[in-house]
Amino acid sequence: PSHYANAAPKGKSMANGVGQTINGIKFTHPDLKPYEVVYYTLMVGKDRIEKKPGYNLNVRAYIQGFTYKYLADGYWMNYGVEEYQAQMKAIYDAGYDEWIFWNAPNNYVEDAFKPE
Repeated sequence: PSHYANAAPKGKSMANGVGQTINGIKFTHPDLKPYEVVYYTLMVGKDRIEKKPGYNLNVRAYIQGFTYKYLADGYWMNYGVEEYQAQMKAIYDAGYDEWIFWNAPNNYVEDAFKPE
């Protein structure tokens, strides 16, 4: 979800996080909607893939495993068990079963991962 923050203004290195339209869907507070951003993004991609006859593609979503505190106040939240699991659920609900959490320093919320 953090990557759906709006583009940074010219000359700035960070966006302000108020969102943007991605594939026709307006995400005004993308970091606050982990399930919705992941689910709808995957569904748009799935629809595009299905329209290509004979196109076989394995999708493995990269999802947010960190709190994006650099966004403006009111546009970010702490990412913990609930947010991790919401993103995983979105992937499963979209019909996929593979994911990779991304966190640069490799500090993950281990309680979010259930034994299989």
